[in-house]
Amino acid sequence: MLHPAIARMAVIGVIAAAAAPQLMPAQGVETTVLVRVLSHDAKLIGTAVGGAQVTVRNVATGEVLAAGVTAGGTGDTELIMQTPHERRAAVLATEGAAGFRAEFVLTRPTIVEVSAVGPLDYP
Repeated sequence: MLHPAIARMAVIGVIAAAAAPQLMPAQGVETTVLVRVLSHDAKLIGTAVGGAQVTVRNVATGEVLAAGVTAGGTGDTELIMQTPHERRAAVLATEGAAGFRAEFVLTRPTIVEVSAVGPLDYP
């Protein structure tokens, strides 16, 4: 249950499978997406605050391809909050940083929606 003072946060993004339809094997392609949820102007939402509920959904069909909760630490404070870095620099991919690894099979190029809501628990 969310603390009443904490607003739910939703992050939505769109990605597409890289292979062309004629190049994908009939049994599909195992696809892995690592989702990290970054709080507004802060750090990763991890285990200490209950994580964030992540859902990966096929936009065309509405099918849920993967769902779970982020787990792990909030990331490297100095690297995320204090060290200047370029936009999209890999500052979140540190040892033990919170995330949810979504794994699913795609049988064709697919546009997906990735959404996250959290934190799920507030200390």
